[in-house]
Amino acid sequence: QYLEMYQFVFANPNWMTNFVWVGLCLLVAGVIPILPQLVFMGYQWEMVEALHRRRGRSYPDFDTNRIMEYLMRGVWPFLVSLVAGLLVSVVLVPLIIGGLFLAILASQQGGEVVTFLAMAVWIVSVIAFSLVASVFMYPLVLRAGLSQDFGQAFNFGWAMSFAKLMWPEILVGTLFLFASSLVLCFVGLLVFCVGVYAAAIWVMFAHAHFYW
Repeated sequence: QYLEMYQFVFANPNWMTNFVWVGLCLLVAGVIPILPQLVFMGYQWEMVEALHRRRGRSYPDFDTNRIMEYLMRGVWPFLVSLVAGLLVSVVLVPLIIGGLFLAILASQQGGEVVTFLAMAVWIVSVIAFSLVASVFMYPLVLRAGLSQDFGQAFNFGWAMSFAKLMWPEILVGTLFLFASSLVLCFVGLLVFCVGVYAAAIWVMFAHAHFYW
């Protein structure tokens, strides 16, 4: 259902209005940090829950009267993402710095071929670790977004079980989202650069469907 990530948006007849409201969140985020992102994250999890309850048939409209509810719901997945990201960075940052140091050392000891190989291994290692980390981060954020509870998110036994069952889908889905978002944003840039905002909003909606 990879293409369905983008097609489901049009299941709601008011999709254009929803796009506009989410787009306003993006614009406000350029002035007021974090809060607009939390509002969208809350709405995103409203979509995930609605897709689950409605068996993927549709998703709710963005309701401006529920902005504070969206804000509060977005707090929990945001905090869990932040904490999980810090835990991942404990390994990722030394990997990036150490790998770069070794690549520089290799370039001093060898020729261009050795430098190229060292840089290639470093880049592949960082990407591979990031993908593996995402396999374990997704269930934590998923549980936080649906339970609306910080403590419930860190049920590591459940997260490990989820990761063992779903790691192929998480990896392929993550790669698809990354590649498709690059293509969409590039096409958006061609439309007088304004289209990139619409592309970014579309990708956000696609991410909600992926969580579902």
